[in-house]
Amino acid sequence: MFHYKYNNHRHMTFFCCFYSSHPKKRHVLQALCFIMKKVEAHKHSFSPEDWPFDFDDNVGAVTTKFVMSGEQPIVEVLHWKDGDWQFMWNTTEDASDGMIVCMGCLFTKFPWIAGFKDLKPGYVAYLDKGRWLVEPIDET
Repeated sequence: MFHYKYNNHRHMTFFCCFYSSHPKKRHVLQALCFIMKKVEAHKHSFSPEDWPFDFDDNVGAVTTKFVMSGEQPIVEVLHWKDGDWQFMWNTTEDASDGMIVCMGCLFTKFPWIAGFKDLKPGYVAYLDKGRWLVEPIDET
């Protein structure tokens, strides 16, 4: 299963894939680095008062096309130490399935992600037998 870690650098975003056999075990499988533009500012259907996070709603997050199409649910939420976010379904091994979307668009489609607004940087929440568990991200 792949995770997409990205780092903002001016107007570019760099991805690297991470392998996960368990949410606490992260090993770099390969460093695929593509360059993507940051998410451009745009409007959302919710009011600014409804935005639950303490950052701009156009901040980019990594997910998969399966999550955004509604084919698969979000089963893992990662909040990296550098502030980056991932909302994942962990069945793909194809790097082309990954995508960057803005947090506002994720919130519009999945308003329940507001429940992760207090997920501390460096932590992962994952669905296990119908319950969300939270643990530190093991980046070793």
